[in-house]
Order: sequence, then C-alpha cells, then structure tokens
Amino acid sequence: MYFAGSHVTAEPAAGLETEEITSSVGSSLIAHGLDVRTIAMAYAGITTGYQQSIMWRVDLTYVGDPIPIDAMFIASMGSDIHALGGPHADSLWQADGEELVALSHDAL
Repeated sequence: MYFAGSHVTAEPAAGLETEEITSSVGSSLIAHGLDVRTIAMAYAGITTGYQQSIMWRVDLTYVGDPIPIDAMFIASMGSDIHALGGPHADSLWQADGEELVALSHDAL
C-alpha cells in the first residue's frame, strides 16, 4: 500500500519505481537464502484512493529449494524497500493471504 497517492503511475517514474522495487525484492530474497537467477515484477492490479493498494506479480528463476515467504520475510522485504526513500518511504507491504504458487520447478 502507498499512502496519499505517493505511488507514481506516469512514465518514466513508474518504470524506475518498479525497477527499484524489483531490485530490492531480489536482494531480500538472496539475503534470505534463495539463489535468484532472474526476477521480474509487474502490476497485477491497482486500487486507487487515499490508500493505493497494488498487487504485484513476481516471476522468479532460482536454483535450489524455495524459501518460506512468511511474515518475517515480508517485514524484512518491506523494511528494505522503505529504505529506498522517495515514494517507497510511505509504502507498507503485506502478504495478501493467498499461497504462493510455483508454476514450474526444474532441477538443474
């Protein structure tokens, strides 16, 4: 969630914001032990208003076993993103309550 409309939607700022978030999420995953090879993020939905809620789709390629995406990880990831400053300083991150889905997992 972003408060008071701080999430940017116009280019090129929106693209930069997404790149910053993607990089930070990737770093958080690596810091928690996931061997990330590629990461991409895209909006899956945006709810406007005083609190803008954004649903993100995260596509990963990684090697090895998955890590738990639990409350501790979400708090750590949110703190890392918040530290980016700018529009991220007013963001709050939470899991949406749905289980994460692995579409495919290939052993290398």
